[in-house]
Amino acid sequence: RGLQRTEALFEAGPTRMKPIMMTTVSASLGMMPTALAMSEGSEWRAPMAVVVIFGLLLSMAISLLIVPASYCIWDQVGNFFTSLGTRLFARKNHTTDADDADDGEGE
Repeated sequence: RGLQRTEALFEAGPTRMKPIMMTTVSASLGMMPTALAMSEGSEWRAPMAVVVIFGLLLSMAISLLIVPASYCIWDQVGNFFTSLGTRLFARKNHTTDADDADDGEGE
């Protein structure tokens, strides 16, 4: 929509944070009784529930922190190479135009 990178991230962060947090919290709280192994015979399911809870928390952290940070880094790298290419091709075209002008004067 024509926003700068940081403005877009600051606008999209809170927008995406609410559904991610709601999903993670509800699923984690739903798995909590299984993870605590409160009923008889549920101790064999407890390790899987703990893994699911921590997996949800890790994926939430990745979604809210790592993905936007890596987007900033890769966008900056892309901008660097774009500006580098623009400068190199502009210099090459400038020297080619100067050589063409010298050729025209010699005739």
